[in-house]
Amino acid sequence: MANIHWTILADNESDRQQLFKRLLLGHDLPKPFENLKNLKGGLLSQSEIDRYIEEEVRHDLKILTKGIHQPLKTLSSGERKKALLEYLLRQNNEFLVLDNPLDNLDTTSREALIALLAKLALEIPLIQVITRKADKLSFPCKWAVLSQNELLAIDDPAELENKTGTIDYDSAVPGPLTPKLQSSDPLVLFNNVK
Repeated sequence: MANIHWTILADNESDRQQLFKRLLLGHDLPKPFENLKNLKGGLLSQSEIDRYIEEEVRHDLKILTKGIHQPLKTLSSGERKKALLEYLLRQNNEFLVLDNPLDNLDTTSREALIALLAKLALEIPLIQVITRKADKLSFPCKWAVLSQNELLAIDDPAELENKTGTIDYDSAVPGPLTPKLQSSDPLVLFNNVK
């Protein structure tokens, strides 16, 4: 059976951590994700990296950097994500949840992670949670929107244009609450600047 992958477009007000908990624990799963109920999943996210950094600093537990003679907190963003992904793969997870996996990566790290995830998509289901449509990975997937903690499956990705949560603002930008008075002795004065 082919792997079913998902891309979930989340707004900034939604509690993504709550969604991750539901997906990974298999409790109160949204209907489209009920097939994950008895599967072992892992989470690739900055919050997980931060948790492992904390463990390393507080308890000197080198879980992600075992065999590396460098603390996790000194690695680049790309190296940290790669270390976490390698760890998750060693745990024999049956699916992965990817929380904005391309955030804070340089071009080289970004391309390497995209290639690695494309190969991984052939083996296990991936659920990508993103806040920008431009960050969607290239493999075919189903779409959903997480808006104010409500998860809604989308049949046609073109529907996403209507579900962005943006509001057109056609009024003038309001002025400051308390206007700042100009100093009579400016630090820099520009004359005849074009």
